[in-house]
Amino acid sequence: MQERTAGVAVRLSRVPRFLLIGLFGGLVVLGLAGPGLLGAIPLLLIAAIGGWLLLLGWEQRSGIERLLRLLVVLAIVALAVYKLI
Repeated sequence: MQERTAGVAVRLSRVPRFLLIGLFGGLVVLGLAGPGLLGAIPLLLIAAIGGWLLLLGWEQRSGIERLLRLLVVLAIVALAVYKLI
C-alpha cells in the first residue's frame, strides 16, 4: 500500500500547508453544514483520506494509537451515514 501511494504522498507534501488546511477546513464546514448528500460526500472524503493516512502509518503506531485513529475514522463515517438518513 505504501509503495503504491508513495507518489501521491510526495505530491501532497509539496502543496503549501495553508492550502491543505484550508481545503480540509472547507470540507469539514461543508460536511457539517450541508444537508443530506451534500454534507455526507465531504465527510466520506475526509474519512477516506483519514483511513488512507491510518494505513500508511499503521506500522509506526502503537495499539492504542491505531485504535483511536480508527475510531475517529469510523465516527466520521457514522456521521456521514447519519446525514443520509
